[in-house]
Amino acid sequence: MAYLFENKVYCYYCRTAYFGDFHPEPNKSGDAIKIHSDCVYLVKHQQKPTFAVQLNLTHQIQKAKRRRILFIEIQCIKYLLRQGLAIRGHVEDEENLIQLLKLRASDVDGLSQWIKEKNYLSHHIINKICQIISLSIIRELIKEISEPKIYSIICDETSDEFGRVQLCFTIKSVDNEFIIYEDVLGMYMIALQSAADITEVILDILYRCNLDIKDCRGKGYDSAPSMAGHLSGVAARIQSLCSKAFFVQCNAHSLDLALQDLTCTSSSVSTVLNITNDIINFMKDSPKRLSLLDTLTN
Repeated sequence: MAYLFENKVYCYYCRTAYFGDFHPEPNKSGDAIKIHSDCVYLVKHQQKPTFAVQLNLTHQIQKAKRRRILFIEIQCIKYLLRQGLAIRGHVEDEENLIQLLKLRASDVDGLSQWIKEKNYLSHHIINKICQIISLSIIRELIKEISEPKIYSIICDETSDEFGRVQLCFTIKSVDNEFIIYEDVLGMYMIALQSAADITEVILDILYRCNLDIKDCRGKGYDSAPSMAGHLSGVAARIQSLCSKAFFVQCNAHSLDLALQDLTCTSSSVSTVLNITNDIINFMKDSPKRLSLLDTLTN
């Protein structure tokens, strides 16, 4: 780097390190080499990122790596949910999710250490991920249901293995090509089985899904008094809010009630049903008899 007004020539590193009028004058050739080396070191050191910058860069790299591994875990959970497979098992290290992650660990760097740490493999975190996936699917379904606006609802009560009563809520809709869809939005626990409580749960679900009750064109329940009662049942309460919601009773439940009533009034029908039930139990209790029945029917 030449400066004509000073009639001198400076090295880039020496000029950068000793900016200004001050510049050491070397006495010997060895001093010049040492001064030049010191200048190179100072300039190189100034060009390096600070410790805080290096720490932040390392942190960003670790975040990106762990974010990628978390995305792989979410993909594995989505696969198990889509296939209807259990995520957990009787032994924690042998559960389906862990085994699937171990399979992916062969081609994903850092996944084996991720499995050992188990920071995002706790039951709480996995349940939260499943809930987020479920809500995202419901949002997509609601978006498709909201396009034609009109819809029908199907509700039925059932008890889980703990004896808690839950309401199965289904939306029935049709697209522009007149293809009918039935989408189950979920199971909702109800404290009481009264018509008022069930109606409140139904309206709360529709409100959360941003669906107007005025757009309902049909509703289907079983023939229980709390559901199909024409005075204060769920059907009557929904009808008072939307007169266009046509009520259709569940045919399967109606058939079951009709058969029960028939067996009470006809002894011959009752005898036939009892004999049929005894034959079924007799065949199911023995693998040998089931094998023989399979041979005869084929």
